[in-house]
Amino acid sequence: MQLKIQIHAPASSAELEFVGAGLQKYNNASSSIEDVKPLHVIANGEDGAVNGSGIGRTWGACCELQLLWVDTGCRKKGVGTKIMDAFELEASERGCNLVYLDTFTFQAPLFYKKRGYKEVSRVTGFTGGAEKIYMEKSIS
Repeated sequence: MQLKIQIHAPASSAELEFVGAGLQKYNNASSSIEDVKPLHVIANGEDGAVNGSGIGRTWGACCELQLLWVDTGCRKKGVGTKIMDAFELEASERGCNLVYLDTFTFQAPLFYKKRGYKEVSRVTGFTGGAEKIYMEKSIS
């Protein structure tokens, strides 16, 4: 098979959509990935502004937290804790017994550790000495 290899950095939106659709088609044919359900927790202030959000997905007994963000002015005020409480509760109600996530050393590993998450893996080599930490927590 002859191939022409190209580097596109960044990939175009059309390329990303094409590859994503191809992967989705393969995944749907090869697994029960259609059972994946999005999970989004949002924290709004009294004025309706978004103060923070947790975004992830559940699949079977597993839940992945993909993004957690708290507005700068709302940090250290319990917003992240309330989002995570709701996120984990919803995951549990969906039948999940494990939540997993990744975080960088400059983000929130101590926050997650205080919540009972355990480090399972670490990737080094990023600029400035940053490390990516993979964590998980059993929930009931």
